[in-house]
Amino acid sequence: MSNITRRNLLKQSPAVLALTAIPTAGAGAVPCGGSTQSENRDLLAAYERFISAREELAAANDALEWLVDEWRHRWPLAPEEILGCANVDEYTKEAERDIAGNVIFRKTAYLRQNLKRDFVEKHPHTCFQVYPPEFLQEVIERWERPRTGKTEKALARNIAEQRKVLSEYRHKLRISEQYHAEVARLRMASGVESVNQRLKASREALNRACVDVSNEPAFTVEGLRMKAAALMVQDDGMAPYLCKKGGALGAMARFIDEALNVIGRP
Repeated sequence: MSNITRRNLLKQSPAVLALTAIPTAGAGAVPCGGSTQSENRDLLAAYERFISAREELAAANDALEWLVDEWRHRWPLAPEEILGCANVDEYTKEAERDIAGNVIFRKTAYLRQNLKRDFVEKHPHTCFQVYPPEFLQEVIERWERPRTGKTEKALARNIAEQRKVLSEYRHKLRISEQYHAEVARLRMASGVESVNQRLKASREALNRACVDVSNEPAFTVEGLRMKAAALMVQDDGMAPYLCKKGGALGAMARFIDEALNVIGRP
C-alpha cells in the first residue's frame, strides 16, 4: 500500500475539500443541490490521527534501523562454545539476536563446530540457540551430584566423566556470563530500550487510531477507502497475512484488498 500523507489525503479526497468549503455543515449533511454527500467529520478526524500514527511509527522504525546500523560493528557474535541447537529462529527466545532483537543467521560453513556435511549443505545459513548462564548453571548443578557405580571401576569411570563434563560446562558458564554481560552493557549504552519503548507506543497508537477509524461510519466512497486502508495495517498488517488463509476471515481480507484495488488506495 502506498504511503498516506496529509497532503496526499487533501489532494485526493473530495470529501475533505467539500468539508473545508462548507465548515458549518454537520456530519452527513448534504450540500446545496443534494448531489454530493459530505463525509463524516469524526471519521475524517480519526483518519487524520491514523495518518499521524503511521508517520510516527515509520519514524520510530527509522530510528531503530539507524541505531542498528550504528552499533552493528560493535555487536558481538556469541562464541561457538555456547551455541546450542540450530534452526531455532521460530520457536525459542534464546535464538541469537542483534541489538534490535532480529534473529542472526550464521554461515554454517565458517563454524568450527562439528557440523555434518549434509547439514551444512542443506542449511548454509541458520540461527543457533545461545545458552544462557541460568541453563548452564542448572546443568552444572545436576552433574555435581555424587556419582555412583556398581563396581570400583565403574565408579571411577563415572567420576572421571563427571569431572570432564563439569570442567566443560564451567568453562561454558564463564563464557556465557561474559557474553551476556557485554550484550547488556551495549544495550544500555546504545539506548535501544528507549527506542523499543517508542516503537511499542507507536504501534499501540496506530492500532487505537485504526479502531477509531473502524468505529466511525462512512458516508462516501472516500470514507470507505479510509476505513479499508486503516484495516489493512491494523495489528501490524494482519489483513495481508489473512488474505492467504481460508475461511471467513480470509474471504473478508481478500474482499477488502480487492475493494481497494477497484476504488483506489489512499
